[in-house]
Amino acid sequence: MCSKREAVDDLSADCEQCGKRVHAFWQDTVGKCIHYLQRSPPFADKVYVISHKSRGYDAQFLLTRFSELRWSPQLIMGGSKFLSTVVENLHFLD
Repeated sequence: MCSKREAVDDLSADCEQCGKRVHAFWQDTVGKCIHYLQRSPPFADKVYVISHKSRGYDAQFLLTRFSELRWSPQLIMGGSKFLSTVVENLHFLD
């Protein structure tokens, strides 16, 4: 969240710097989310994504899509659990 967005409580109000505040992905959820995240704002060259509980289950959906896109993610694992995944300009942290 940018500093301009922090000051506004109304989720329906767009940010001057970042644009639309709320995004919902109903069809092709993973693909549309990755596409959205990859379009990083001009003031950021890397996007950090907090992917809560991805280590236990949800990371499989991201890794499947990365494989379909022929991306090679860099993984940091704790045993069999994903702690960090870096691919393109995206850095997913659990």
